[in-house]
Amino acid sequence: MADVTEDAISHRIMQLSLFLPNRLGAMLRVHRTLDASRIKVRGITILDAADHAVVRLVCDQPTLAAEILRNEGTPPVESELLGVALPSGGELKSILTAVIAAELNVHYMYALLTPVDGRTVLALHVESPDAAARVLLGRGFRLVNQDALGPE
Repeated sequence: MADVTEDAISHRIMQLSLFLPNRLGAMLRVHRTLDASRIKVRGITILDAADHAVVRLVCDQPTLAAEILRNEGTPPVESELLGVALPSGGELKSILTAVIAAELNVHYMYALLTPVDGRTVLALHVESPDAAARVLLGRGFRLVNQDALGPE
């Protein structure tokens, strides 16, 4: 498995966002579609609304997953996240303090399902990913790239 990168240019994790009808089985259908192609979901968060849900996914093969979802009639919106390996003890405060000290806005974040090198990975969608990466690297945090989440 690829390791964690120290390069602020290659720190990105690809996220796929889907708009699904708020109907019984909609998420299971997406999961089965991805699973049939041996694509693993490495992270997920769902924002529920009255008639739809916004599903954000991190997959081990995001390009293939996006193509398959488009072909199935559920076109994803692709965006890039920063992946930060939490320090031992899961100290979230130190990551937030570093980003806020740089006056960068965190739009949202969620923990991934798959640890990297035994550490929980926090996926961050931030105002300026390159600036945030430089700040986090400068404070000694480990950034995780897409390769670290690759197929098993």
